[in-house]
Amino acid sequence: MYNSYLNDLNDDENYQSFLFKIPLDDDHKPNLIIDNEKINNKIENENGNGNKEIKIECIKTEQSSNQRKEEVILDVKKGKKKENGKEVNKKSLLGRKKKGSNETGNHNKYSEDNVIKKIKAHLLTILYKFINDVIKKVYNGNIGHGIFQKQLLKINQNQVIVSKNNKQFLNKTLKDIFSEDISTKYSTHSLSHNKELIKNLLNETDEEKRIKLNKLFNLTFIECLRHFRGSEFIEELRGLDSLESVLKKFENDKVYLDEFNGYCFKFEEVIQKKKNRG
Repeated sequence: MYNSYLNDLNDDENYQSFLFKIPLDDDHKPNLIIDNEKINNKIENENGNGNKEIKIECIKTEQSSNQRKEEVILDVKKGKKKENGKEVNKKSLLGRKKKGSNETGNHNKYSEDNVIKKIKAHLLTILYKFINDVIKKVYNGNIGHGIFQKQLLKINQNQVIVSKNNKQFLNKTLKDIFSEDISTKYSTHSLSHNKELIKNLLNETDEEKRIKLNKLFNLTFIECLRHFRGSEFIEELRGLDSLESVLKKFENDKVYLDEFNGYCFKFEEVIQKKKNRG
């Protein structure tokens, strides 16, 4: 049985549709690109006045940026949404409430913990690409091939994004973060590929290369975040994509843009106030 969660796909007054999002595996959730116009047409043509499951073709994107067509099932009902079998007023489903309101919103992408996770995910993706670029420059492009290539591979995101202790994660070094087991999708590589590569890089016989790589890999996550948001400059991170470049992705959602930006600047404060889990 696929794990699934509900995701509101359109705000039509008469129809509410929900998406069953199908994970690729335990480590990597797919992103599904849905054509809302196609959904609405399907609803108009097939749903009628009753409940009906309809199939919609969409594009599934994996972290490797590969795309493939995928079919998902939409459970569509004309009228009000239901939660736990009971009809719910549409207005009560808003996850974010007005400032000063005593109402409690639903847990959604605007929720504090989800925004924090997204900040970590975006920054780690940027750092992953940046580190690999630095390695290429240090070795003038002579980084080998195949399993011996001097390039980090994507790590198991669940071990990082869903961190049990965010306070400790703040001061975790890039060396430790990227030494985690790599994703299981790399079937030809050892799970410890990154750990072994980083160890070799930090023990490079060429002193100039060794010093440069050690300075980079010994930076902490919070130092990288401060450089990323522009509150501190770190020479080793010169050229790293900035917060502004990420915010451009949210231009169509001003509320989320403001939330993402705000939590970037109060990241430490939020984490310090949270109780450690587990």
